[in-house]
Amino acid sequence: MATREERRIVRPDMIHLLMQAKKGTLQGDENAMNNGTSKKPKWDDDDMAAQVMLFFLAGFDAASTLLCFTAHQLATHPDIQSRLQEEIDTTLDKDRGKLTYEAVQTMKYLDMVVSETLRIYPPAVLMDRRCVKTYMLPTDPRFTLKPRDVVWVPIYALHHDPDYFPDPEKFDPERFSDENKGNIKNFTYLPFGSGPRNCIGNRFALMESKIALVQLLSSFNFRVVSKTPIPIQITKKALTMTVDGGFWLGLEHRSLCTWALVTGLTLLVTYLVGTWTHNHFTTQNVPSLKPLPFLGNMAPVVFRVLSFPDFAVDMYNRLKGYKYGGVFQFMYPTLLLRDPELIKMVTVKDFEHFLDHQAPISEEAEPLFGKALFNLKGQRWKDMRSTLSPAFTSSKMRNMFVLITECGKHLGDFLEKCIKDKKVPMKDLFTRYTNDVIATSAFGIGCDSLNNPKNEFYEMGKTVTNFRGVRALIFFGYMMSPKLMKLLHIKFMSSSVVNFFRALVHNTMATREERGIVRPDMIHLLMQAKKGTLQGDENAATNGTKWDDDDMAAQVVLFFLAGFDTASTLLCFAAHQLATHPDIQSRLQEEIDMTLDKDGGKLTYEAVQTMKYLDMVVSETLRIYPPAVLIDRRCVKTYTLPTEPRFTLKPGDVVWVPIYALHHDPDYFPDPEKFDPERFSDENKGNIKNFTYLPFGSGPRNCIGNRFALMESKIALVQLLSRFNFRVVSKTPIPIQITKKGFNMTVDGGFWLGLEHRVKQ
Repeated sequence: MATREERRIVRPDMIHLLMQAKKGTLQGDENAMNNGTSKKPKWDDDDMAAQVMLFFLAGFDAASTLLCFTAHQLATHPDIQSRLQEEIDTTLDKDRGKLTYEAVQTMKYLDMVVSETLRIYPPAVLMDRRCVKTYMLPTDPRFTLKPRDVVWVPIYALHHDPDYFPDPEKFDPERFSDENKGNIKNFTYLPFGSGPRNCIGNRFALMESKIALVQLLSSFNFRVVSKTPIPIQITKKALTMTVDGGFWLGLEHRSLCTWALVTGLTLLVTYLVGTWTHNHFTTQNVPSLKPLPFLGNMAPVVFRVLSFPDFAVDMYNRLKGYKYGGVFQFMYPTLLLRDPELIKMVTVKDFEHFLDHQAPISEEAEPLFGKALFNLKGQRWKDMRSTLSPAFTSSKMRNMFVLITECGKHLGDFLEKCIKDKKVPMKDLFTRYTNDVIATSAFGIGCDSLNNPKNEFYEMGKTVTNFRGVRALIFFGYMMSPKLMKLLHIKFMSSSVVNFFRALVHNTMATREERGIVRPDMIHLLMQAKKGTLQGDENAATNGTKWDDDDMAAQVVLFFLAGFDTASTLLCFAAHQLATHPDIQSRLQEEIDMTLDKDGGKLTYEAVQTMKYLDMVVSETLRIYPPAVLIDRRCVKTYTLPTEPRFTLKPGDVVWVPIYALHHDPDYFPDPEKFDPERFSDENKGNIKNFTYLPFGSGPRNCIGNRFALMESKIALVQLLSRFNFRVVSKTPIPIQITKKGFNMTVDGGFWLGLEHRVKQ
């Protein structure tokens, strides 16, 4: 019980019911409290243990003895056994071999057999009652019972009285048929006692006995063997209802092989394990998608039937008409939000109830992954977020602008040299650019990945951001069972990657401390944060949280992950859309030319901020191809959704916000597949419904580095479009088909475009 309280484990068993009873929250079928009064009895540990002991005593021997006598009677009455097997087979066939609670209740002949067995061999030979108030028997001769006097009810004798049960030693289930059981005189058949103090667990005993009989008789026949006691002689050596020498019977397969039985049982157990959460939503009348064992609703992604974005849209559309619905992230029940108002409540207004991400990879399993801001929980996340926030203010972005602009200019210069190659793999090109941006803006390192693509920094970046193949399987493993992956010591990040970033951060910081080097980059900001001297735009110092080396390295890895792939992917999609929409490209180039001319060809931070059409193009690209297909929030405090049907989320429950699906919902964005930057013009962007456009998430846990990603992307586009035109070539993927091979938002075969020099008039 202590373990269950601590870990919030809920199982539909006796211990759970006793825990509810102890708290006074146990309810029956009539929704009444367990004792029917307003006063709640107090239970101590011995009260709880005593009920468990009684349950054990009653269930351990009574049910097994009933099964022994029933099996014996069936073995010695093969005609009755055959009839019962016919009923079992027919019932199981109706449910395709699945045994349900309702099916057991419908087996009338099974109930007749068990009832007749209980008549001949009742669990209790007699029962007693102790007088607590003076009582006069209402019959002649009159007799007065006084307190402490005892009364016996001879159950076994009543069951064997020929006046009540003709030919009482004969095993005849027909006594309990619908036609005959009404002839049984009241209070002569009492297998589980009588009145308020009858056996409280009789339903349980009958259920477990019937289940065992169904499972056995569906596969085996009971047979008499040489050691079978015939006739049965009840032992004289004890008070228990048993026989000397034991119950011996033979078992023979009903034309089934042993392997088939074992396979069936294995499949049954596997099925039960793989579906044990599947009633999570249906029992609460929540609309939900039908899951598969173990896979839940993830099969289309696992088997590469749908890309991850199309998978999100499919779930979203199948729940159309509902504000939210249940889906299954493998075996994990997850609530998918469709309604913008609910998204607002969860991610902003009631954020304190949804403070965490799901974060299947813990810091114990992967320190550099688990300690990153994205994966931190509770107060640790709050402390780290407030510590890092000053590093991403407008003033800090302005300081980094010069470093990033140099990378953008270098990108343009590089392409000037190799423009003869008309077909350019844009993903590779932009990834090398973003790698250099991170190297210089985070570490102060000049990699020149454009001319030296084999540098270690770039190779590590490709390794870290690769979510395909084996790493996709490992990620699936962590989503399905993080504890198992940790137990098997399966790492998501290789030791070489971990050691590289640890050494890089440590050595860079040590060198700067030693030589007094100051650069306006990420490492410098982290060093300030570690010292507690980092200040934001309001000149407020950070919270003074103590950081160790892994805390520092983890934020760098996160920055690397987010910046290396996200910005390069955004640039690929933006370039592709401009190449396939030359009129939009021309208009954007006009804005770029005019802006640069005003500043004598020099690109400034302020100039980038004034380019409205550039922002519209980037915003529309992010709508069609958002960096995250969906975002999650993990409930940390019990929360009831403020809508119908009511649903209460408990700590540990997970919510999904389907960003990609919202961005492609025609109710919010008409003709959603059309690339139309005008949606984000000053005249139109006010028409976008709140909380339907979320390219960088929503609320306090939105992407902390979104300003940085936008800045490096816009700089690259300005540098390229001021010199070149993007053009469609034979290898350009039209239309774009998002890959089905991983979680990355990319295309199979890569992004191929042509580049040509602009001829300016």
